[in-house]
Amino acid sequence: MAYLDRSFDERAENFRALFSVVDSAIASGNNEQLALALNSITEIAKSSPFKDLANLTSVRAALNDPNHEWTF
Repeated sequence: MAYLDRSFDERAENFRALFSVVDSAIASGNNEQLALALNSITEIAKSSPFKDLANLTSVRAALNDPNHEWTF
């Protein structure tokens, strides 16, 4: 739960910062900066902290499995 709390806190802060950039870009008429900020917002919105949790679950299962072979 703590991992998810931190993940969502980080996402919220990223959204706040990016929307601040959007506001600034609109105010200054900087369409390039606006497009980049909106693209970043879209990419963050498309990602999910839950997918990282699934990866952590599989790593934990591998660590708990004494027969798991690690390949480097």
